[in-house]
Amino acid sequence: MKLKVWFNEGSAVIAEAIQSICLRERTLPCNERVVQKIHVSHRNRNFIGFSLSGELEILHAIEPSSVTPKAYVDWALRYAGEHGIDCIVVSRCYSAMIERREEFRDLGVALLYSCSPKELRVIDVKAEFYHRLEQAFYGDMVPAWLIWNDNYETQLAQSVAIIKSRMVAVPEDRKAVCAKPSDRHLGRAFYTFNADPDPRQQLFSPEEKIMRYPEFGELAHRASLKAGAANDWLVMELLPGHEYSVDCLAWEGRLITHVARQKPEDENDGELIIDSPEIERQVKILAREFGFSGMFNCRFRLDSEGRCKVLGANPRFSEGLGMSMLCGVNLPWLWLKLHATNGADLETSSASKLHKAEVGRRLFSWSKRVMSESPVISVGEGSQYVCQDCKVAMQGARLIDGELQCELLIDGELYPWNEVLSDQESALDVEHAGEFNIDALDAYWRMLNKVTPAPSQLLDDPLDLEACVTTFAKATSAMLRQVTRQQWQSVHTDLLDEA
Repeated sequence: MKLKVWFNEGSAVIAEAIQSICLRERTLPCNERVVQKIHVSHRNRNFIGFSLSGELEILHAIEPSSVTPKAYVDWALRYAGEHGIDCIVVSRCYSAMIERREEFRDLGVALLYSCSPKELRVIDVKAEFYHRLEQAFYGDMVPAWLIWNDNYETQLAQSVAIIKSRMVAVPEDRKAVCAKPSDRHLGRAFYTFNADPDPRQQLFSPEEKIMRYPEFGELAHRASLKAGAANDWLVMELLPGHEYSVDCLAWEGRLITHVARQKPEDENDGELIIDSPEIERQVKILAREFGFSGMFNCRFRLDSEGRCKVLGANPRFSEGLGMSMLCGVNLPWLWLKLHATNGADLETSSASKLHKAEVGRRLFSWSKRVMSESPVISVGEGSQYVCQDCKVAMQGARLIDGELQCELLIDGELYPWNEVLSDQESALDVEHAGEFNIDALDAYWRMLNKVTPAPSQLLDDPLDLEACVTTFAKATSAMLRQVTRQQWQSVHTDLLDEA
């Protein structure tokens, strides 16, 4: 039986989840599809999910505003019954919906959620989350931490000294401490302590939130007095290494698949898909310990010795969810498949092929991807591709005697591709081609725009024109791969308006 699925109100990333489900269903024969219809609802009439359309029927509904959790669940029960909903992917009123799951079950409606409200309360409070892992003998996953309350009964200086004393493997001059609210919902208030902050950073980059801990302690204490309530702060070792965001799918406490993304140090670096046995080990522990059954996200960071430490878990769709699909793992669709079959096909070879992420992808956003290595590009006959930042077009791409042949069109002048590439170190290899999203070509060209000539310069200085073409060729040959024949044939980009 194909499912009527309802996504109730949640973040904008729900639109990516729905789109990924639609894209997967489109590739399957009718007898292998699992979704019949999708409902999406929200209080905001401009919600991005309302703009989706496709082969699947997608219905929209406006949710009630200014209602109690009980009243909202009453409305959800009525809506589900009236529309014959089979399952609800729960976001809004998470705990209230789950607490009344039996009423939904009586209507034949299943609630899809990743963990129980009880476990969610533990996960959302960092101190309880870390304490739980330590009590379960997984202290190696946890950074050095303690709780400091800004009622000032315990001096912050004492807490900082205790944390530094626990960092036994770190040289004294490399020990650093930070603080953030214990409650996950206040997580943006993250501060790094520095005995001698850079005045230029404090003046021009205050968003980095670096200050002396005595000043921080006094500020936090004054804020608590003004609010009439003290706050718990998680004081912990500062983890200076790479940060990783991991999108996961579990079933009844067992990890099914995951996609680990290394967060960029610079926004132009993109997010790199990695394969880490240690991250996988820790994700399996989290799935088992908290009984995850569905999609969830975990974040990790390396300490000064390169050891992986968990920052937190979140049983909700992550903002980077769309990137997971781009590297070959369609997590939202797999979740629905698991529900539809009650996990019956987890061990089949066809299912396992969908679970493996394409390690090495460097992702920039939903629907754009490039490779971090393997200078391979494959093309077919196709229409013209035009860069949106300058008047450069690639046209007539084809294979002749196993070699790439095309021209670069710049302001009406054609420049043979092979001549441009003749002096480059990275030759094209067209024998190991796969699939590639052509949008990445535009994405990478936009990144290069900082170091390439402006369009106006191209018309005045041939040297600038030559540099632009050479950079374009280098970027395409060394960084991009796998443009399929079908994609080249389907790309039609309008020419830029005349300046």
